[in-house]
This record gives sequence, C-alpha cells and structure tokens, in this order.
Amino acid sequence: MTEGQIIPRPELAPRAPENDRHADIAFLLDVDGVVTDPTKKQVLEPQIFTDIEANLASGNPVTLNTGRSNEWMIDRVISPLASKVKDKGVLNNFFAVGEKGLTWVSFDSQGKLIKGVFNREGVPVEGYDLKVFLDAQTASHFSALAGYARALIKEKYSHSTFFDDSKHAMVSTEMIDGFNQPQYAAEQTQFTQELKDILKKLGVEGKFNVDPTTIATDIQMPHVGKHLGAQRVLDWLGRNKIAPKHYVAVGDSASDLEMADELKSQGKSYEFRYVNPGKPLEEKLTNGEDKKPKHNLKVSSQPFSKGLVEVFQSLKKTA
Repeated sequence: MTEGQIIPRPELAPRAPENDRHADIAFLLDVDGVVTDPTKKQVLEPQIFTDIEANLASGNPVTLNTGRSNEWMIDRVISPLASKVKDKGVLNNFFAVGEKGLTWVSFDSQGKLIKGVFNREGVPVEGYDLKVFLDAQTASHFSALAGYARALIKEKYSHSTFFDDSKHAMVSTEMIDGFNQPQYAAEQTQFTQELKDILKKLGVEGKFNVDPTTIATDIQMPHVGKHLGAQRVLDWLGRNKIAPKHYVAVGDSASDLEMADELKSQGKSYEFRYVNPGKPLEEKLTNGEDKKPKHNLKVSSQPFSKGLVEVFQSLKKTA
C-alpha cells in the first residue's frame, strides 16, 4: 500500500459470530498520565502491559482514547504491548483512537498492525490522506495557526514546550520530555490565553478551540475530543459485534470526563476512574454545557499510571 492510499475498512477485522459476543468490561483509557508517565512519557509500570494482555485474553476489549498521534502511540505503547502478547490473536480485542477521534490503530485477524484516519462519515480508512475529512479552508487555517504557534513557542516558551509535528489533524504543542510538570502547568494558563488571542486575531475563534491538558495544549476543531473518541470506540465495538456489560473509562483530566458523558448519553453501564488525586476534578464548561462531575466517579489513591494499575487490580478482585 502506498502512503496516502485510501482503503475503506469499515469492519476493521470482523469476527465470525453473527450474534453479539458479550464481554464483562470494556476499557477506554486515556494515554498521557494514565498508561504513560506524564513526565517521562513512557510506560513505566510493566504491570500495565500484563493487565492489558490479561484482559484482552479474557475477551475484555481494551481501547485507547487520546490526543496523541498514531505514530507516538505505536512507538511508546502499542508496539511494546504487541511484543509482549504471546497469542497475537487476542490483539483483535484492542483498538486505539488518536488525535481526539480523527485517527485510529488496530490489528487485523492475523495480528498485523493497521492504521489510518476516519472520513467525514466516521468510517475508518487506511492511510493519511487528510482530504477524506479535512476541507481545504480548514487545512489552510491549520497551516496559519501552526505558524503562529511555532513563533510563540520560539519567542517565549522554548524552554518548556515544543511543537508536535507528528499530528495530522490538529495544531499540537507539548511539554518537553523531563520538564517539571508543575512549572509547565503554571505557565500553561498564559500560553493558553495567548493561543486564544491568536484565534481571535485570525477571526477563527468560533471554528477552533484551545484545549489544555496535563502536558499539552492543542488547537482543534470543536467537534473533536474525548467524546468523539468514545463514539469511535463504541462504533468499533458495534462493527465487531462485541457487547460489553460494563464500561470503565480512565482519565487524569477534566476533558476525559467527555468519555463518561458519551457513555451516559448512549445509555451504557459505566464508571469513570480518575487517576490524578492530587488535582481535584473541576467543573468544565464547553459550549455552555455543564461538565461538572455527575457520573459514577471513583478516584484512585495512587497517581497516574500507578492509579491505572490500581484500577485493574480492583476490578480483578471484584470480577
């Protein structure tokens, strides 16, 4: 397959049974600060791979829902995971959504990794031809915004922040690996406001949003986010005729609550596990909608990836 070639793959490796296959739990995991350490940006808890493999083997789908690019996920999480999985067939139970609902990674029935984007109808297609979901005007705006963001970083934030060139569908800036996260957070408020000022200057503040997270600040289209990623996960489960009895979403920031919002709106049995106990989960308003935590919410005692291990272990004990 040549780069950019569009191959529809609406089924993403369907399974043989015509009837739904029930699973006890489906996991929707944020990546930064959940699967990976927020400062080192790597999986530092080997138990995470062990627990993911155990769930995949038992038939419980494990999915990633992140703003990260496919390439970053593959390098830091997915390839290391696949290398540890003994039975490659269980990777059929794994799915990853990147760039907040715009890209995807999966495995076919032979355990071969496949990746691509979602088109305007939400159908996954292989390759990275952005024309399948990004119109020319939006692409032009993204290009201009990227130039301004690069200049701002160079002028004021190069000590703490870099521009992420691996993204296909958003303007993404990120904390430099190893930089002090609390210091990054202290600067992030001003940086976020300056990005919003750029949107206003270009007259596109209604077309794009600025979304600060634990280690990144993105400029993105309003319809993307963890809610869209959760929709993609639910669509994938439906295409593959997997019917989980219960859903567990795990996140470390307020924006991750959008996963819970989507699960609730679709009438699913779910819970939201928050793994950033040092930062109280605050109300978040998006387009006037109240995002105050109103879900089946549980907070881990351990932070970040240690908190995810805690989540897996607690669910294992209650299974």
